[in-house]
Amino acid sequence: MSAPTYHPSDAAHAGRLLKPEEAAERLNVSLRFIRRLCHERRLPYTKVGKFVRFDASELEAWITAQRVEPAHGEGGDPRRRTSGDRPA
Repeated sequence: MSAPTYHPSDAAHAGRLLKPEEAAERLNVSLRFIRRLCHERRLPYTKVGKFVRFDASELEAWITAQRVEPAHGEGGDPRRRTSGDRPA
């Protein structure tokens, strides 16, 4: 009986691990920013020995969780004044 053979296509099913450079490219940010997010524990990561890796599906979930929905309602930004709010 032989050991199961690894195929690169299996990574799509098992959750692909991204290098920090690949995560930075995916988020369109600098590598330094990725490292800072890791240091601040704001971005989920996995340690593989001394290497930091990012699960692609966890990264996608993190991106979704960071979404800020636009404000619904009248007036938009509460800090902005309208012509009716000006003092006389």
